[in-house]
Amino acid sequence: MAPADWDALSWPSGRRSVDASQFKKWLSQVYPPGVMERVDPVTKKAYVITGVSGQLSLAPSVSSSRHRHAVAIGRVRLSDSGTDGFGYEGTLELVMTYAKQSSEVISMKGYFRGSYPRQDRQRPMTRLVPLEAVFESRPR
Repeated sequence: MAPADWDALSWPSGRRSVDASQFKKWLSQVYPPGVMERVDPVTKKAYVITGVSGQLSLAPSVSSSRHRHAVAIGRVRLSDSGTDGFGYEGTLELVMTYAKQSSEVISMKGYFRGSYPRQDRQRPMTRLVPLEAVFESRPR
């Protein structure tokens, strides 16, 4: 993320809402393995994530003698570049670390847990395949 991208996660003095679309750069990587890729039937190119929506609740959490922490949790919907309105969703949980007297994020760790709808080619049914992702930033 660019330095300005971290601003949305700056230290919260109280609970506030954060738009998940601000994290599209890295949430767009939450996609199932290639065997499940959705492909444009004409170009045969894999669709990419073009939409991220949802709200995260960002609130202060525990502190230690050297750091303080905040937690952001919320439902996130990811949609791809196909024209059929396809999307999937899950819960995103983030933990940010801050220096004791700073509002800037030092590091972030997160976890996405959701499900990816997969159409069965043999039967007229959709299975929800578990989809999980872990995020960890380098210290800034």
